[in-house]
Amino acid sequence: MAEEYVLYRTLADGKRRHNLSARLHRVLEELLPEEDCFGPGYQDALRSLVTTAVHQGYGDRHIVELMDSRKSPTILDSTFRRDCVRAAAVLGVTNQFDAVVKDAASSEDQRYWSDRSATTAFDNGPLVYAAIGGQYRLIARILDAREAASRVNDSSEVNFAFRAAIFGGFTDIVKLLLDQCRTHSYMTLPSFAACANQPGIFHILCDRLQIALDDFRCLREAALYGHIDFVKLCLSHGANVNANATSDNKMWQHESPLRLASAGGHRDIVKLLLDHGAMVTDYIQRFSSLSSAASHGHWEIVQDLLAAGSIPVHNQGFSPLMAAVRNGQVRAAEVLLDSGMELWYKDLALVTAAEKGYDTLVRLLVRRGANINFDRDSGTSPIMRAMKYGQPQIVRTLLGLGAKPHGPFLVSEHSGVLENWKYPRVERSGAKLPSA
Repeated sequence: MAEEYVLYRTLADGKRRHNLSARLHRVLEELLPEEDCFGPGYQDALRSLVTTAVHQGYGDRHIVELMDSRKSPTILDSTFRRDCVRAAAVLGVTNQFDAVVKDAASSEDQRYWSDRSATTAFDNGPLVYAAIGGQYRLIARILDAREAASRVNDSSEVNFAFRAAIFGGFTDIVKLLLDQCRTHSYMTLPSFAACANQPGIFHILCDRLQIALDDFRCLREAALYGHIDFVKLCLSHGANVNANATSDNKMWQHESPLRLASAGGHRDIVKLLLDHGAMVTDYIQRFSSLSSAASHGHWEIVQDLLAAGSIPVHNQGFSPLMAAVRNGQVRAAEVLLDSGMELWYKDLALVTAAEKGYDTLVRLLVRRGANINFDRDSGTSPIMRAMKYGQPQIVRTLLGLGAKPHGPFLVSEHSGVLENWKYPRVERSGAKLPSA
């Protein structure tokens, strides 16, 4: 979403504003002077630079802020040449490679990497951007130049370069980095290969870094991103689906592969993990697989987990029914109610549905036996919460379903029109109750 927004704004703003949009166009004018700004070559290059800017590692929010030309300065003019060099590395502009190599091998770049600026379009080192662009020959030249200058590669920069090469599927660059860079701090790289669904690179990394092919972190990443073939690969090598439940202090805080697959809606992986003995009731910190599936509306997975023996937790905050209702997931809530097991928090769920304005859920919960006049603490009944949070239609629905009118309003027995509406939040928002 951030990428599409920045691309749209860059095309709309052009060079008219002093922001990231203008910087990207100026960079392309410098690097590709022969390209027509309406031509496919220019447009493809622009998209590549936008993608790089958004995904370079320090968050979408920062890039979106660089689009705001009202802030001064957004991007400093003094960093323009640096941005050109890094963009050239991404795009593979060969006539700029000498400048890229010189910049990458200089002591100035080393100081820059340790004191990164927030006023550049591209806020990583040249090595990273060469890896993003898949520029094997440029990376080889950078590494040779740094070795000749007796410069040690920054471990953070190399790690980013590894990640870029892995996600890009550039096997030759991964091998090159393994050959020429120290790898003592890169033990999590195979999990990036699992995240990117790159089994070939995964095997290379495990072999070179001497990491077991059954590494639990790789199974988690593959389950999280829905790569079922990679999940099968990990399981075939003996990965323990319940390793996070061990007493190993490096494992117990990890969410299970089953929970991650349930939250992501990867039903085929959920079934596969259950077949391999995944604990169906896996409470890690605040989450369980059942509550995660319910929260995201994956009702078929909710059915699968219930059929496999998952038991809803007795805790209001972590209840699967409460999770489903908080997010307006009607079908998931219905499945839980149909099971006959999710009975403890129907009343509280009704209060939540009322304050959030979920009419269908309010009607469903009342039909299934939720107490329409439930008031655990004074002023917390469904109708009171609906009033407090400015949900007049829900108030009308509750009254129509038989809720007892009380609190700071009166109801005409004949018209059903609310009178004496006093809650300031409703008055301030201008919300009005629909006429009878």
